[in-house]
Amino acid sequence: MNGPELCMALKRYEVPPHVILATAFHDNESLLDGIRGGVDDFLRKPIDMGELERRLTTASRLIRAT
Repeated sequence: MNGPELCMALKRYEVPPHVILATAFHDNESLLDGIRGGVDDFLRKPIDMGELERRLTTASRLIRAT
């Protein structure tokens, strides 16, 4: 199972999680696969820890707002 397939499975939960996909793929088709799978956000590898923290903060705000 790849990242987008895992995301599709997670999005079937009654309360689906916010999904941030970490990917080494930078091509548009791979990113579109993630969007089709329901990915909420992307991080490109190698992961910058400051960027991860900012994305998690944003995700937390979005979750609390809904």
